[in-house]
Amino acid sequence: MSNAERTTGRTRRGCGCLSGVCALVLLVWAMAWILSGVSWWADIAANFAAQGALVSGAVCAWWVVRRRRGLALVALLAAGMHAWILGTGREAWLPRPIDSGAPAAEGRVRLLHFNCSSRPAPADVYALFDACHADVVSITEPNVYVQFDVIYDDKLQSEFPHRMKRYFRDLPTGQRGAGFVLSKFPLTPFPVEPDAQGEHVEEIIAAIVEAPARFGLIAVHPRSPRTRARWADGHEVARAAAGVARRMREQGLPVVLLADLNSTPSGWRSRELYFAAGLRRAKPVFEVRGTYPKHLDVGPRHMATRWPMTIAIDDAFIAGPVTLHGWGLLDPIGSDHWPVLVDVAPGP
Repeated sequence: MSNAERTTGRTRRGCGCLSGVCALVLLVWAMAWILSGVSWWADIAANFAAQGALVSGAVCAWWVVRRRRGLALVALLAAGMHAWILGTGREAWLPRPIDSGAPAAEGRVRLLHFNCSSRPAPADVYALFDACHADVVSITEPNVYVQFDVIYDDKLQSEFPHRMKRYFRDLPTGQRGAGFVLSKFPLTPFPVEPDAQGEHVEEIIAAIVEAPARFGLIAVHPRSPRTRARWADGHEVARAAAGVARRMREQGLPVVLLADLNSTPSGWRSRELYFAAGLRRAKPVFEVRGTYPKHLDVGPRHMATRWPMTIAIDDAFIAGPVTLHGWGLLDPIGSDHWPVLVDVAPGP
């Protein structure tokens, strides 16, 4: 055997080993959701199932071209597993456009969820409420100026006569961001204590919205999983929110939950809300847009992002007799999160 033939043989064996490792990685990534409730790293991987489906599909196509049928089948299986978990617990498959420039149709309620990320000017935030004709608004991480306007004062009282608040708190376990819900319809507080203990009670805003067709409303913002401790803490908040939603449903209420869940549709928190409380994600499966981050800072460059560089962590969740009529994203007006706007019709 010549040196050239030996080199070619080693190259082929090396490529075969590399392909095998690649196939194994794709399969492990596709099955990460199985351990996402107990493993921080597994949940991080599971949250990127949409990107995993894209990568697995591209690798499958490459192996088909290279006539590596067995490996192509493995990649196809991985892509299918990602797609399956992405579709679990979703309300709609096809996009449902929403006309934000006109009020919601009669019998519908328009809800806005927006993580301000402490950036937009107060005037821009208030103008957004008016421009999208929202009936109910849920805001997380408002800057101090918005907090003083809305949480500590009565700004927008004439536009939104009813409100519930979550104050900023600096606890030994970490800072807890402020938030609030504004509503054109009366709000009756819904107790959360029986299903959550300690500081997690304070993380949840829960109310009955006395709209023409009354429904339960939950606004929540579990902590991001940037560390293992924050990941575990956020899971407890998600469990508590699921418990509140279950009790609302036991009372015969349709439920709408608005959240920056810090979890994509394939992450554990999303699946916990679905399996434990029957909450379905409003974002349609084939609405291929993320809600965060709006931009990335790479050195001196400020790069705008689009999917697959974005992930869907902000959304509305619905349960019971609630019909989803529209879902859309609005201009972030300076935040690194896109605002989520939904039109729903609670009731049978």
